[in-house]
Amino acid sequence: MGQSHHKPRRTAMWILIILGSLLLLAVIGFIYSVFFEVGSIKKPVSSTPGWDEAKYRSPKNPYRHYEAAMRLLPQYDADILSRYYQQTTTGTPPDGQQPVSQREVEISLANVAPAIDEVMAGAKCSVNDFQFVQKPASFKTLFPEFSNLRSLARAVLVDANYKMEQRKPREAVEEYLALVHMGDGTSRAGGLLIGSLVGYAIKAMAYNAFHKVIGKQGLGAEEYHKIAKRLEKAEAERLTLREVMEGEYLYTRGALLEILQMGPKELEQMGFDIGGGPKVTFAYLSIPGMKMRTVGNFDQAWSTILEYAEMPYPTAVTLNTSQLLPSLDPISQQLIGDPKGLFRKNAEVLTLNRGIMLMAALEAFRLEKGQYPNALKDLVTGGYISKVPVDPFTDNKPFKYSKQGSKYLLYSIGPDLSDEGGRAVFPFPYYKIDAANRGDIVFSPGLNILQKPQTITPPAPQAGPVGRGGPGTRGSAPRGGRMGGGGRRGGR
Repeated sequence: MGQSHHKPRRTAMWILIILGSLLLLAVIGFIYSVFFEVGSIKKPVSSTPGWDEAKYRSPKNPYRHYEAAMRLLPQYDADILSRYYQQTTTGTPPDGQQPVSQREVEISLANVAPAIDEVMAGAKCSVNDFQFVQKPASFKTLFPEFSNLRSLARAVLVDANYKMEQRKPREAVEEYLALVHMGDGTSRAGGLLIGSLVGYAIKAMAYNAFHKVIGKQGLGAEEYHKIAKRLEKAEAERLTLREVMEGEYLYTRGALLEILQMGPKELEQMGFDIGGGPKVTFAYLSIPGMKMRTVGNFDQAWSTILEYAEMPYPTAVTLNTSQLLPSLDPISQQLIGDPKGLFRKNAEVLTLNRGIMLMAALEAFRLEKGQYPNALKDLVTGGYISKVPVDPFTDNKPFKYSKQGSKYLLYSIGPDLSDEGGRAVFPFPYYKIDAANRGDIVFSPGLNILQKPQTITPPAPQAGPVGRGGPGTRGSAPRGGRMGGGGRRGGR
């Protein structure tokens, strides 16, 4: 009888020991996950430029001039000129607003003159001295800054257009080129995708302006030579798509490491939620080994993305981002979106740069030789450009060009990857190009690539391969820019 009483006691004791051990292991795992796991994750080695405080503060850094310009830009006048820019590019004023008068434009341009002077001073600095990588500021503070950059760019553009109307083409060309320089510099904001997109948008404004003025009276061979050479130089100094994406990877990875160290309250303030609330997110991350596993998935996915960023566009857009991450990793799924949209935007802006460069070289050739060349290679032999550029939407194939009497046809096949024989899509040659609305990016003097013509005769549909590519964006700066919803709380 006595032994039967001891057996249940020993069983209960062993159960308590086992439960206590499991509880102890859970506590140890929790402590390790919260306090030690993130610290054991190594920072990846990067080829992108590091932060240099002295270089950033140097007056040779063009961004110092852009910062000064933004401080000198009166908000009221910036709003007037921004409205006027929208009014002139779309043909109508912004919704619910009165048209801006010419008198208001002239007054505002006089008020923003000191800001424009700073932009022009920044354009004299080398874009290679542009130090904006790893700027120690949060995304929330940087976004308004990028918005102000957009307003500044619009003010410069309106001023340049006004000088063209006042028959001061040389001054206007210098301001258009300053915008390209400003866009290139902003695109060098490595680690911030929004910076790259705003830089692309600023350059797109300048390219559209060039597209409208090339071929008009007032510009001579000297100006066209300058445009071609400066745009060729801008391309040589630009960041590659791989470098932009690598910066974004490092920036987003920094945000990920911050998220992994947050408590429920911080996660709630940040608005980061994988479903079920911040406590569920925190509990998920507290599972032993989960943080290491999440970062490993994140790094592996980005390794593939960076490889695709180096490939020609037709291959790059075959990337299937959804297959890069396991479905059981909701953290990385939120921080890594679909980069194909940026692949397309990068190719679009590069196409515009090369197309406008070729247009300027063609005009210089015509003014000096009396006619357009028979082939683009004639521009190289004549010293107008150093080499014939390839169409970014192809696998290293040249732009389509043909001389047609006293005119020419020049175009890129565009993001639908289908040659439509030089048929443009309006109101943008590239904005609505996709499988359902095929067309080419056409470069032709007098073609307004922003405003829809009054009458359009729809061409007969042509057969072609199904288009691919991410969503396009208009030439104005985007409202948001990050690929995922993580954002970043602190500075670097």
